[in-house]
Amino acid sequence: MADSPFPDLNVSDFGFLNDITTRQMCSYCGKSRMYYCYTCFKPLATLQDKMPDVQLPFYVDIIKHPGEICGKSTSVHAAILSPRHVNIHIYPNIPQYLVNNVVAGKEDENQFGGSTVLLYPCKESFPLKEFVATRFNNMQQKKIDVTHGVLQRVVFIDSTWFQAYKILTDHRLQNIPRIELDAYETKFWRYQLDKPSTYLSTIEAIYYCVKEYSACIKQLSHDSGCESHVNTRLFSKELITTSDVSTKTGLTITKSNEDCVGYVNPESNVKPLINLNEPNYDDLLFFFCFFYCKIRKNASESGRILKSYSQQRKKKQ
Repeated sequence: MADSPFPDLNVSDFGFLNDITTRQMCSYCGKSRMYYCYTCFKPLATLQDKMPDVQLPFYVDIIKHPGEICGKSTSVHAAILSPRHVNIHIYPNIPQYLVNNVVAGKEDENQFGGSTVLLYPCKESFPLKEFVATRFNNMQQKKIDVTHGVLQRVVFIDSTWFQAYKILTDHRLQNIPRIELDAYETKFWRYQLDKPSTYLSTIEAIYYCVKEYSACIKQLSHDSGCESHVNTRLFSKELITTSDVSTKTGLTITKSNEDCVGYVNPESNVKPLINLNEPNYDDLLFFFCFFYCKIRKNASESGRILKSYSQQRKKKQ
């Protein structure tokens, strides 16, 4: 994959997607789609068995701004490729999160205490590695089992950076610890105006978060001498109290309180199977790499320079 944005990663072969030239009907909602349905979070029926199935070390909740166009959002990639671990909620619908058995937004919480965290770089955020190391050590000191991992759930905001502030300041997300990643260069083909190249797309942020967390847990486990006992998979501890299944869409509509209705992949309530082998987290970028190569190829054939590449060219000059 010479044209791949991540040539050193082990992303599954997505060449078969190039053979798809016509739209098909989604078997869940009946709408015309290409490759996958971005409202049902399902691949087309003819592609179901060809898609990677990525097992994550924690659950992912994505709070999606209603102004984000579903067909262009990379958060949908995560929901399709990791259906057992990824939930998408359309703002203002936000789950009622528990942080150390306290409802988030109602009482103060120790900054390193929660197993639910929000990934967003801000003045209150802590580096992921620092947060995980501190919590790991605290759990060991208190003789709390770390064999299922340190984080239970990571919350992501899917919106433009301008729109994110309203979601970030919502009272239901207050007191959930904030974390941030190391700096990574985005490969996304849609730059946001006047934003640095370290501002990632949602799927890139999820990928780098998973990789950082996994590497951190491995190192901490090795250093503490419990490497053979630590399983970076996460047990399922559902926050959802009731659920209704929509037969029209195949989605599960979940309610954790009267203010929250989230759209969740039906498999996400299934307890993940224990797998001691290292999952291929690189496949989180399966669709991202496909679209990157496809867009670049189409632009090259038409003699058009993509905005992202023209910006990169200016940076190098």
